[in-house]
Parts: sequence; structure tokens; C-alpha cells
Amino acid sequence: MTATPAGAPPPFPDAPSALPGRRNRGWLLGAFGLLSLLAATAVAWFAYRQTDSLGGAVLVLFCALLPIPVVVGSFLWIDRYEPEPSSWLAAAFAWGAVIAAGVSLVINTAVAELTDLEFNWLATAVAPVNEEITKGSFLVLLFVWFRSRVDGVLDGVIYAGLVGVGFAFSENVLYYSGAYSGALTPEFDGPEATVGIFIVRGVFSPFTHSLFCIAFGIGIGIAASTHRRWLRWVAPPVGLLVSIGLHAAWNGSVTFGGPVAFLLVYGLMFLPAFVGGIAFAAVLRTRQGRVLIMSLEDAVRRGWLHPDEIPWMTRFGFKRRARTFASDVGGKPAKDAVATYQRAVSRMGFAHDRVMRGRGGPQGVATVAQQLQIMRSVRPGVVLPPPIRVRPRGIAQRGGAPYGWPPQGQYPPGTPDGHPSGWHSGQNGHQRTPSDQPRL
Repeated sequence: MTATPAGAPPPFPDAPSALPGRRNRGWLLGAFGLLSLLAATAVAWFAYRQTDSLGGAVLVLFCALLPIPVVVGSFLWIDRYEPEPSSWLAAAFAWGAVIAAGVSLVINTAVAELTDLEFNWLATAVAPVNEEITKGSFLVLLFVWFRSRVDGVLDGVIYAGLVGVGFAFSENVLYYSGAYSGALTPEFDGPEATVGIFIVRGVFSPFTHSLFCIAFGIGIGIAASTHRRWLRWVAPPVGLLVSIGLHAAWNGSVTFGGPVAFLLVYGLMFLPAFVGGIAFAAVLRTRQGRVLIMSLEDAVRRGWLHPDEIPWMTRFGFKRRARTFASDVGGKPAKDAVATYQRAVSRMGFAHDRVMRGRGGPQGVATVAQQLQIMRSVRPGVVLPPPIRVRPRGIAQRGGAPYGWPPQGQYPPGTPDGHPSGWHSGQNGHQRTPSDQPRL
């Protein structure tokens, strides 16, 4: 490292070209993509063979696909502060649609052929167990082999929800094609039967499989974020049992209870769980925003960014305004620079928070350094609107250190350890007053 000239701010730490412990696993995502393509072809062919009609197959696939943008969009809305990689979100959907649905179908069929269990018991006692285990296996895979992908409850909710969406898609193809052909209910077939089943499954209960799986996702998220050893072992099995229980109650209300019991379960269990899930997701999303603000306030104390930048990095409306302002001033290059800077600041903020809480893992410090280098590289082209006054929301704005003292995690020597490393008047393209006083 070259010597720093007298009077200049110390440089950012050198970022590694690759994060430690991270191997190239692109082949796995490529395999998921190929598998998904083959599965989509198989599903379309299955729908055609079951309905024995091109129009019937189109109707079945249309009904199965129709709720997906709404349901997936809901989870992406929750995941806006620290978005998960699109490739991994697609892998979660593919796991639910291909692996979980396929393995569950094989197990359910085998149990039905090898035992004398009636359909009601198969649907209530067997299917919920094997389906929730096969869906939840993706979360176990992430937790054990790809721990950096799941570092909190919100990540568990996102991935579990998308696994459930994929599973529901494949299962809906089976139900809708069975309704069209008359295999589901012999006295009721054709387009009317498919639309009728779609109203029940696609309109009134498109989130069911996601809700079931989310209970296990919460358990995995707790295990990934807690420092309590006993909770790390208890939370996932409890979450899985809740998932199985909800699924069994849902299926049992249909197979054993009839319409009245189903309506009772729908009104007393599903709707409250759905509303509660929305409230829980909103709380998690709000908390994530506060975590980011608190982390960036601590980053300001370390000299990693200017305090006036925080609103333009953390609030979605302000972030859009900042990109629009940059586009008006400097065109697309300026807009792209601001967008890149915002992403780097966000990733650095969440990585810094995990390091300070002692949950950064072997990649945490390297991730912070990597994002700081990106911030430094694009900062000369960043142009933001004039500073604004906003209501203080973070701990640091109320006085005191955001993470207390001593913090649970700290940076080792030679890494971003809190020494000033970066902002001063004119360095990042801002027009600042000579005093450069914080205005938050």
C-alpha cells in the first residue's frame, strides 16, 4: 500500500478480488435454470395430455400463471432494502415448482399405492409432512451450504415464500388440468370446472403454500441470526412443525369437514394468518430500513460517507428523486453513477451492521471493504440534490454510539476500522458549504 500524503484522508482498505470462502457455484444456478426449462416443457405437455385440448392446456397454464406476478411482487416489495440476487430467487421458485413438487408427487403416489390409507388421510396426514419437508429442504440447503444468503428472518421469509409460490404453481397445474378432464370431480369438467377451482385456489388462497413454508423460513431465519445456541437448534424444528400443522389443518378442513369447516378454517385461520403475515412483513421491512440508517450513521462517524447523503441512500422516494436529479444534471451516466453508489452504500451498510453485531462471518469484513471501494470508484461522478432536513430516526442522531460499547463485533487491524477514509468537500461531486456541517 502506498504512503498517504500528509493532510489527506487515509485511503479506503484494499478490497479482495473475491470474497474469502466464496467458491464459484454458477454451475448450480445454471443447473436450476436448465431444470426449470425442462420442467416448464413437461408441465405444458402434461396439461395438454390431461385436457386433450390445446385450448384446455392454454386455459390451465393461464390460470396457474395468473396469480404469480402478484404473489412474487409482494415478496419483492418486502425485499427492497437489501434485495436478494435474482438468480437465487429464481432458484427458490424452481425448487418449489420442480424438485419439491416432483418429489412430493412421487411420495404421495407411492404411499397411496403401498398402503390402504384413504384419500382423506393421505391428504391430511401424509401430504403435509412430505410436502413441507421437501419445500423446506431448500432453506436447509441455504442455511448449511450458503449461509451468506440467509442472515435474518426476512431472508427466510423471502426464500420460503418463493419456494411456496413455485410449489403452488405446479400443484395448481395438476388441479386445474384434473378439473378440466373430469378426473378431479367426474360430474364437473371442462372450462367451467377449471375456472371454479381457480377461483378457490388462485383468487381466494394464492398465498397458502407460501404461508405454510414461511413458518419454517422464520425458524431458519432465527437460527441464522441468533447468538443463543439452544434457540439455533430449537427454532427450525418448531417452525417446521408449525408449517406441517397449518397445512394439515387446511387440508383436513376440506377432506373431513366439508364446506362449513373449510369456511371456518379459512376465516379463523387463513385470513388472520394472512393479515398477520402482512403486518409482520411490514414490521420487518420497516426495521430493516432503521437498521440501514443506524449503520450509515455509524459509517458517518467513521468518515465513510457524508451525513447529508443518508436520506438519498435510505428512503425510496428520496432515492428516486436523487436519480432523477442526477439524470437532469448529467444525463444517463450521472444517473447510473448515483444508482451504483446507492447500491454500494446499501450493501456496505447492511454488511457493516452484521460485522458490528458479530454476525458478519468470514466474508463480512471483506464485503464491507469491497463495497467501500466501489463507493470510492464511482464517487467522483455522483451528483446529489442539495442537502435536506429530515426528522432524525436513528440511534446515533439521539446521541451515543449506535452499537453501544463495546460492540459485539469489531474490525481487525488493516481493515475498515473506523479511521477517517473518505469524504471531504468536493471529493464526491457535491456542492458543500465550507463548514460541511451535518444537516440531518
